[in-house]
Amino acid sequence: MNKVSLRIAMLFVVASSISLSNLHAQEQVPQKELFKYAIGLGFAAFNEKDLAFKSMTDASKSSAVHKEDQVAVLLPNQEFSEDLFNKVNDKEVTPFGQLWLRDIVPQIDGKPIAPDKLRTVTMDAGKEKITAHLCLLGFQKNDKGETQLILYGKGKTVILKPVLTARDEKQDQPLLIGMQAPADKPMLVTISLFDKHRAEFEVAPAPVK
Repeated sequence: MNKVSLRIAMLFVVASSISLSNLHAQEQVPQKELFKYAIGLGFAAFNEKDLAFKSMTDASKSSAVHKEDQVAVLLPNQEFSEDLFNKVNDKEVTPFGQLWLRDIVPQIDGKPIAPDKLRTVTMDAGKEKITAHLCLLGFQKNDKGETQLILYGKGKTVILKPVLTARDEKQDQPLLIGMQAPADKPMLVTISLFDKHRAEFEVAPAPVK
């Protein structure tokens, strides 16, 4: 992926692009639009150092949602499958993929994760700089036998470990990211898997620099 293509990817998927501006708040980014640019986002992680694990993503399984300029993009690994998910254990983290966040950051109990714990990626997008947060994702069971979604921030720092809950709701694709904005409550990012499981965590607007 050359630098020009990568800039286009960030411009259309992560920044305020024509594709996103035509959508309503908290709307899924159409897969046919996302696929064209998700490859660039996936390869962007290879320029990062001190990753918890290397992640070769599958753009055809990508999912993205936005609320105005706030964007969340899920890029699962190529080898990730329901069979692999069913083998998650408490001995090691099973790699899942990448989560890209634009203009939002994860938070716990109403407090955003400290900037020094987050992995921030800045890229050229024409005449402007595009900044996004990259979290590597994995799964691991806790000591209660519950499956947790592991979110890595900077380096190998684990910033969140939400427990997955059961669900029974048909979705358009096996792996799907979403946003929820309950009244008078923090915004949530949700990740749903195989019509059976869901992880969710709070997010807050990214601090203004």
